[in-house]
Amino acid sequence: MIPQTQAQEMLKQALNFKENYQLVEEIEPIACGNLSVISQQHIMGYKVFEKSYLRGLVKPFLTRASGDSMFPTLTEGDLILFNRDPEKLQKPDPNKIYLVNLTPESEESNLTIKRIHFSREEWAFTIMPDNRMFPIEQYRMSRKKSILDYILGIAFWVGKEL
Repeated sequence: MIPQTQAQEMLKQALNFKENYQLVEEIEPIACGNLSVISQQHIMGYKVFEKSYLRGLVKPFLTRASGDSMFPTLTEGDLILFNRDPEKLQKPDPNKIYLVNLTPESEESNLTIKRIHFSREEWAFTIMPDNRMFPIEQYRMSRKKSILDYILGIAFWVGKEL
């Protein structure tokens, strides 16, 4: 049995946590070099963020960088917080980093983390790695798909181990 005063204090702390903090799911690492398949992504755990920090983010999630095509910006194991706000994904900024699905028409999506340039006229996008050892590649989009089928998240924050 827990004494009533201790139980009340625990309840107060839990309510404070619920009011001020949010759990964000962390999924398995996603490739910055070789492609990852979304069906292989499982929830690895959760990290806690202050709600005030996440204000304005839509369905945030975390993943770790795998590979070195985004080096030096992202390195192996960096923790990346993504925002799924459709308004921010509709008009990609080539200076930002995105989670991109290269094959939305396939059952098993191929995911990568890159900078992108989107061309509405050609209905295509170009993925641009920061590491110049990797090629810049262009992908034609299916007219049957929305840009939101291809661009799944925008990087909002990166945590690095020192």
